[in-house]
Amino acid sequence: MGLESKNYEAINLAAGTYTEGQLGNGVTGNSVHQIYCLTVGNITITAKGGGTFTWTPTAANTFIDVVPSRLVVNSGTYVAFKTKDMGISYRPQ
Repeated sequence: MGLESKNYEAINLAAGTYTEGQLGNGVTGNSVHQIYCLTVGNITITAKGGGTFTWTPTAANTFIDVVPSRLVVNSGTYVAFKTKDMGISYRPQ
């Protein structure tokens, strides 16, 4: 397998605030698209297209699909999955 298989990055989210610098801008190919709950708590999510809400998962190992512009982890631990645009087009020959 070459570079085309290395297209995701996991970002550990502990208590704190995360902005577009860490999450991606939602326009390029380097953006968070899913948040996975490791331990239950709550996280305030501002969606890239607008709107802010607090997600309180009821169990670990649940996830939400969203492209955020800002995250505030109030409690619990999470992992954000971010796409990684390698800038290379894979075209089978």
